[in-house]
Amino acid sequence: MMQSKIFGNLSDKYLDYANEIHKNGTELLQFIEDLLDETQSKSGSFSIIKEETNIEDVINRAINLNFSRSNKYRIAINVTVNKDVPKLLIDPKRFRQVFNNLISNSIKYSPKNTSITISVNKIGDEIHIVVEDQ
Repeated sequence: MMQSKIFGNLSDKYLDYANEIHKNGTELLQFIEDLLDETQSKSGSFSIIKEETNIEDVINRAINLNFSRSNKYRIAINVTVNKDVPKLLIDPKRFRQVFNNLISNSIKYSPKNTSITISVNKIGDEIHIVVEDQ
């Protein structure tokens, strides 16, 4: 509600605070989803839902989940998706979890003021995804 300014404008400081609350809530939700997935996996009821997905959208969502940490440590995240990469038949939630973990670990173990590069290329019939950090 604060982000949407339903009850009127907020100062920049309060809007930044609302955005930070939203991001942290999203990260907490992701953590809870991961725990539920682990429980489902152990009980044998884990399911994968495949759908045609734009991989760049999945990567960008994972980057957004990690934005506050990358910004805090001044780590730039650069993404290059080659134009010939088609939509993929994947479970977008699971792929986002993978990218979220890769990006989170890259931020955690990279020095400040560095960068993370994610590239996606089609080579023959294969899709190559590379995450490079410092």
